[in-house]
Order: sequence, then C-alpha cells, then structure tokens
Amino acid sequence: MTFDQGRTAANGADYPSHPDDFRQSSTYGVGQPDYDPKAQQRANYALALQMSCRDVVQTIKASDLLMSNEWAKPLTHAPNAISIMALCLKTAAVREAANIKVRDKEITDETGKIIGLLPSEYFRTNLQHCADIGRLAFLDAQKRMNNLQSVARSMIAPEGTIAYIIDLLSDLEDAEDNLPGAMKRLETNAENFKADAEAITKKFEYWERVIMHLLKNSQDAGSMTEEKRSQNTVDAVMADAERQTREREEEDAKRAIQEQQKLLQMARREVEEAQRRLNVLLDRPPIEEPPAWSDMMHAREFVPDRPAPSRGQKGVIVKGLEYVFGSRDSEVAAENRHRKEHAESIANERQAYIAKAAEKREMQRRVAQAQLDEARGNETKLWEELNKQKEKLSISHHSLTKAKHDLAKTHAELQRLCSEKIELVCLLVPPNAHANKKQEQIMKILEESMRRLTELKKEVEEMALFFSRVQTVITTTVNENLQSFLNPIQRALDKGDSVDKIRERSKQNLLRNAFELQGRFSATADVASMYVLVSNKYIRPGINKMEALAAMNDGDFERGKEEFRDWCDSAAEDIVRITDGEQYKMAENLTRNVEVLSQRAITGALFGVFLPPEASDCYLISADFAEYWRAWVLKQSGCDCTRHEDLRPRRCTSDWQCQPTRPSVACSICDQSLQTSSPLTTLHFVYLYILLLYCIVGSAGSKCVKFNPDTDIPSLKDKVILVTGGNSGLGKESVLQFAKHDPKEIWLGARSEAKAKEAISDIKAQVPNAPIKFVKIDLASFKSICEAAKVFTQESDRLDILLLNGGIMSVPPGTTDDGYEIQFGTNHMGHALLTKLLLPTLLRTADKGNDVRVTVLASSAHQYAPPEGIKFDTLKSQALQMGTITRYGQSKLANALFAKELARRYPQLTTASLQPGLVTTNLANTMSDNSWIMRLAWKVTAFFIGVDVPTGTLNQLWASTSKNVVSGTYYEPIGRTGLGKRHTNDSALAAKLWDWTEKELEGDKL
Repeated sequence: MTFDQGRTAANGADYPSHPDDFRQSSTYGVGQPDYDPKAQQRANYALALQMSCRDVVQTIKASDLLMSNEWAKPLTHAPNAISIMALCLKTAAVREAANIKVRDKEITDETGKIIGLLPSEYFRTNLQHCADIGRLAFLDAQKRMNNLQSVARSMIAPEGTIAYIIDLLSDLEDAEDNLPGAMKRLETNAENFKADAEAITKKFEYWERVIMHLLKNSQDAGSMTEEKRSQNTVDAVMADAERQTREREEEDAKRAIQEQQKLLQMARREVEEAQRRLNVLLDRPPIEEPPAWSDMMHAREFVPDRPAPSRGQKGVIVKGLEYVFGSRDSEVAAENRHRKEHAESIANERQAYIAKAAEKREMQRRVAQAQLDEARGNETKLWEELNKQKEKLSISHHSLTKAKHDLAKTHAELQRLCSEKIELVCLLVPPNAHANKKQEQIMKILEESMRRLTELKKEVEEMALFFSRVQTVITTTVNENLQSFLNPIQRALDKGDSVDKIRERSKQNLLRNAFELQGRFSATADVASMYVLVSNKYIRPGINKMEALAAMNDGDFERGKEEFRDWCDSAAEDIVRITDGEQYKMAENLTRNVEVLSQRAITGALFGVFLPPEASDCYLISADFAEYWRAWVLKQSGCDCTRHEDLRPRRCTSDWQCQPTRPSVACSICDQSLQTSSPLTTLHFVYLYILLLYCIVGSAGSKCVKFNPDTDIPSLKDKVILVTGGNSGLGKESVLQFAKHDPKEIWLGARSEAKAKEAISDIKAQVPNAPIKFVKIDLASFKSICEAAKVFTQESDRLDILLLNGGIMSVPPGTTDDGYEIQFGTNHMGHALLTKLLLPTLLRTADKGNDVRVTVLASSAHQYAPPEGIKFDTLKSQALQMGTITRYGQSKLANALFAKELARRYPQLTTASLQPGLVTTNLANTMSDNSWIMRLAWKVTAFFIGVDVPTGTLNQLWASTSKNVVSGTYYEPIGRTGLGKRHTNDSALAAKLWDWTEKELEGDKL
C-alpha cells in the first residue's frame, strides 16, 4: 500500500480522523513539524485489523471442531480397529469357513443406492476383502493427510499464497499482473484440499458400509442355519426310528454268518501260527560238533594265560645276596615246580570248559528235536479242525445270501433319508456325528464374525467421524471463508477496477475472512500432521503386526493375540498423550499464523507511522524494500544498472536527497548517492532494515525450546562424530560440547592443520581426555574431500553424528577447483560429496539400531536466493549476474533442500537443516568489507539481535542429539519450525537438486 493509498483508505467512514490540533513534534528536527492527521487514521485502521485478528483467533478456538479436544479421541480407536481386523482375518482362515456364503453381494448406502459389490459369494473371501479395505483406507489416509498438511502449510506460510494475495492488495502494479493467477492457485489448492478430505472420508464410510453389509449377511446366515437346524431335527427323529428297524434286520441277518466267520478265522489263525512255528524250527541250522581246535580257541579265550603268582616276598638282604652270588639251586628248582603246577592248573580249567561245551550242545539237540515233533503233531490236528469249520460254513451259505439281500434293501432306504440333508443336524444320528460337529463349527464362526464385525463397526464409526469432522471444517472453510475472502476482490477485477477501489468495509471483511481462512487451515494442517505422526508411529506398525498375527499358527495365536492386545492398549495411551500435548501447540500455531498474516495487512497501514514525518511524502512502501535490499547487495559483484529497469520509477522529496529514480547500491552511482545523501537518509534506511529484520526473525515460527548442552545432551558413549569446519566458531564450540559427554571419537575436519591443532589444544584445556582426531578437509576441493573420507573410513567402522558445519559467506565471485560457483560449490557440493562417501558407514551404523544424525547448517539467508530458488544454469560459473548475498542465499537454500531430500530417501537417518542465528563470528566479515552501509547495518543489527558463539551453537547441538527432532525439518534457534521460506518446503525442487547433484558426483568414489 502506498502512502496515497493509505490516505484514501483512511478517508473511509469506519475510522474518523483525529482533531486538527493533533500534533507530534519531529524527532529528527527537519522537514514538516507535524504528522499528517491521516497517519493517525492509518494507525486506527491497523489497530482495528489487529483486534479483528484477535477476535478471529478467539472465535476459532471457541467454535472450531479441530480446536477442541474432541477431534483427537477417535484416533485412539485406530489400534483397536486394527486388532479386530486381525481377529477377523484369523476367523476367515478357519477351514470350516470356506463354504459359508453371503446372501447378497450388493453394498448400498442409506438411500438404497448401490455403491459397491463384494468380490466373492464366499464369506471368508469377503472378510479378507474387508480387512484389505481397512488397510488401504488407513494407508491412503496417511498419504492424503500428508498432502493436506503440505498444501495447507504452503497456503498459510509467511510467503504462502494467502500472504501473497494480501501483499498484492497493497501493490497495484503487481496486483494487475499477478493477482488473478494467485487467486486461481489458491482456489485450485483449496479445491484439491477439499477433494482429498472428501476422498478420505468416503473411504472410511465405504469401509463402514462393507462392515455393516457383512454383519447383516452374518446375521442372515445364522438365522437361515438355525431354521434349517430346526427342520432337520424333526426329520432326523423320524429317520432314526426307520434306521433302527433296518439295523435290527441287518443284525439278525449278519449274526449267523458272524459266528461262523469268527470260528473260521480263529481256526485259520491257529493253523497259520502252527505253520509259522514249524517253519521256524525247520529253518534252524543243525547243531554240529565244532573242530577240536575251535573248542581249544574258545577255551583259551575263556581261560587266558596268566603269570604264575608270586611265592612270597624276599628280604632286602636275600635279594642282595642273590644279586651278588646268584640264586641257590634249591630255590631255582622250587621256582620251576611252582610254574609247572600253575601251567597244569590252567590246562585242567580249559579241559573242563571244553567238556561242559560239548554237554550243552547235546542238550540243545534233544530239546530242538522234541519241539519239532510237537509242532508237526499240532499242525496236523489244526488242519483237521479247519476242515471241519469249512464244512459248517458251507452249510450256512444259504442263510448268508438271504441276509445280504435284506441288508442291501436297508442301505437303500437309509440313502433316501440322507438325501433330505439330515446331515446338518445329527445329534441323534451317530453315523453323521462329523456333520454335526461341522455345523456347530459353522455356527461358531458366524457368531464370532458377528461379534467381531460389531466391534469393528464401532471403531470404524469413530474413525469415520474423525475424518468427517476434518472434512466438515475444510468444506466450510473452502465454501464460506475462501469465497468471502476472494469474492470482493473478484468483483473489483470483474468491473475492471484496481484493488484499491475496494470499499474499506469490504476490505476489512475480506481480511477478516482471510484471517479465518489462515486459522482454520493452520488447525487443519496441525491435525493432518498429527494423524501422519500417529500413522507412522502406530497405525502402519499395527497393520504389519496385524498381518503377522493373522498368519500365526494356532499354537502361537493366543500368545500373539495377547501381546498384540497389550501393544494396542499401550499405543492408544501413547496417542492420548501425544494428542494432549499437541493440543496446546495447535493453539500456539493458530495464533502465530493468523498474527503473521495480520502483520502483512497492518504493515501497509502503519508504514507512514513508523517512519519519521519527513518521509510522509516519499512513495516508498514496505514491499519495495525487499527489492531495495536485494539490489543493495549486488554491489559486491558490480552491476551495469540493468536492475534499475526492473524497478518502478519513484518520486522522492528533497528532504531525502535521493535520485529521481529509486536509489540502489547495485552500482557505484547509486551507492555514491546514498553515501553523499544526508545522514537522515542513511538513518531511515538502517532503521527500516532493523525493523523488517526484527519482524522476519521474531514474528513467526514455533515456540523456542529450552536446551542446556551440559545437561540435555545425552551420553555419547561409543558414538563417533565428524564435524566439518571444526577449527573455529560454531564448529569448534560444537566439538567442545560433544567432548564433554564421553564420545568414542570426534573427527575435527578443517583445511588448516595448524589451526586445527590449536583448536584441539584449546578444547583439551577444558576437556583433557577429549578423543579428538584431525582430518584435513577442503570443502572447495573434491580431491581433498575424497582423501578425507578415505582416511575416516579406514580408521572407523561407524559414524553416529555427521555435523556439516563448515562453509563460506559472501566472498568475491569465483569458482572451486572443480568449476562450481565458489559459495555453492563449498557450502553444498562439498558437503554433498562428503555425505555420499560416508553414507554407507552412516547406514551400517543405523542398521544396528543406533540413532544416526546428519545435521546441515543452512541459514535464514536462504530467503535471498533467486525467485526460482536454484538457478541451475549459474551453478558451474561465477554467477556474476547475481549478487554475493543472492549467491550465498542460493547455497544455503541448497543445504536445506539437500537435508530435506536426504531425510526422504533415507528415513533410517535423522536429518535436519538449521539456522544457527545471527552469530557474531568472522563469517560475515567479507560481507561488509566493501560497503560502509553494510558495516553499519551489520553492526547495528548484531548489537540488537546478535548472539555469541556458545548461544549460536545451541540449535545445531539440539538438532544433533535431541529426541524431538523431526527428520527433514528446517529449524531456527532453538528448535523452532515454520520459519523456512516457501522453497525450503518445495519437494519437487529438492528432488531436482538431488538428481542434479547426483549426476555431477557420479564419478567420485572412495
């Protein structure tokens, strides 16, 4: 909004001007002595918008379904629904369920309209189909809810579609070209938003309808089965009486032949046994006399040779005399007699053994002959008995034939009765006991299915209610708030009017609707984000557990069911805790997002109030200042003034002593004009710079978390850490803080070995046993990076924390050794190559169940990247057409996008990008070397919002160790989300950059 537009808006009847005697003296002592009274009207207008913002926040919190605690309760039903699905699948797997059929395959809605068909006539297949619908509904819901939160956040972001439209309302020239397209994008996104919500709700409602249909079929099948059981019971009684009569006739017919058959069979068995025994005896080998030498060999084995026993102990003196003079003759003779007697004793024992063996063999011959004679006599006797039984059986042949004829007639009658399906209920019919058991099992399956489906219906009703609430909020938001926001603008465009012609009251109403739109989209995004979190953490793992449980054998099923039930109960409790904790954050996010949007609307109204009165006639507006800042930093690389052609001409009062066209330091002429202008001009510029920077840094984002590295960093025992740029500043401080928590190794990467050793010495002065190793890394040289990665991987088999801290800022134009723009090549390409080379080590560490982190230092300067985000045609050049800040912003945006895509491709790693803050290090020195205005702005800004190195390190230490880090997220100090500009959430740009980088690094390997 220009100052003239502000005056026009202030002339409306809604905000009366202050009395004419309103005065405020000039702070700066030059120019007009008083403020224009219209400035007060603009202030009142801004105050009204601020109050409207506050009212909208309170209204949404009080009335919106998503802002009450009720929205979260249905999520706790998801684990129980999954557990019931598992039991349904197990029921469907029972063999007896295979032949149960459904009565009707058509699924209808409440009006009777057919909305689907069951895939099979068999109940078991349809139970599996029901479980598949639920599984796909949950997974599709996660996908669409993730898309919902992405679309919602893109619309409500500080640089999102809604904020852009608000900005265009204050920018007539840009509005003429861009407002219709922005409105169309917002409408398209909102319709897609609504379509996704409707699709999710329809899937869960259809699942509910399938469950209700199967439940009804189960009830019908049970009723039909019970009726059939009753009718067949009557038939079974009659059939049983008939069967008993036929059985008695059959028994009479069989009785005669059974007796004869028993006797005949007994005789045959005895004959067979006698023959067997005889054959056994005949098959025995004859008992022959063995040769004499054989008996002698056995005798030798039984009575082996053994040394003769000693005749007694001799004394030492006797042994000594015998040794000197030899044994006496009498002694020798006695010894010989003793040995001879011993040999004769052994021979006598052997003869006695041989005689006993011969006697035993003779006894065995006599026994065998007696057994053989007895067996032959028994066989003859049994054959005579067998012949007699055959004669008796022949006599009974006529009666046997008649009995068989009667039995055949009885079986025919029984077959007729069985054809009447008496097999379904056979409580009184023993031959059909198996059919009775089968029928009981079928009834049990139907009853179990009805019970489980009833439980599942209740749980799915809750989930359908949850998504229906979300859809209701989204539909209301899109159909009412969105149209109320866009319609006044569209009416003005349809009439051919500019947006400044919109009546003040209408503009205020449309802005209020914009605030409501922003607030409800904010709440919806948080709910969608919460569902995605719950789905990733509980629903998807629950589905995997469900399928594993359904596949268990019967022996393990009961144990698995109890374990799964315990897990579901625990998951439901965790979901309650998570949603309760997120409820407060939702309110915070709602307030913040609405206030950010209101600030955009208020900025135009307050612009003339914030600046001194001397600037009241200057046609500068807040939206132009961003372009002014971009142009300003171009001086670092020189400029041919072509950028002036892209900027609108601007009149300025003599008080500002500016050029007739907009001033810019994109070239030396404009820089000189600023340096030679009055101090007031420079002071205005610096003041506005600080004001806008304060708004950028402090007005948005999530709440800062508390973090004390001494107490909040957990034990790093056994962990290996690598930090680039670790010899000074943030990197050095990070190594120091890591070293305090007992890591296994810290690798300090730096270009200069001397500076690295000095840093290590400083750190060890505070942590004497710090396990720090130096590795030489020049991020501007692929060769150096490959050598560093090789050294690391040869000495370490794991890597738990990779802190990509090193980088350069706002250096003169140039290229790296490998031909990339110096800042992009160092900050992005160098770290991308290092990550690629260390990725196998990172993944191996993660595969062992370790928490592996990749932390990338980006910067809030990513907002100064080119409008398209990454200009790929400039990356392999000095990019002279871009200013140094733009080149730096492009490299830092690349850092954020690289971290986002790394997190998506490797979910087993926790990857985050971050802004450390406005840290008073040496990194920004080169930025202010060539411009006294730069130096002044930097010093003033650092004085107000700068932090020291230990404070600046907190965000990267938190991101490297905290359990609350969400992979793929961009954080500002400390742990604050939602501050990244539009391109940091551009998944397509992140994927494009990743593919481009991968292609560039194809030939670089260890």
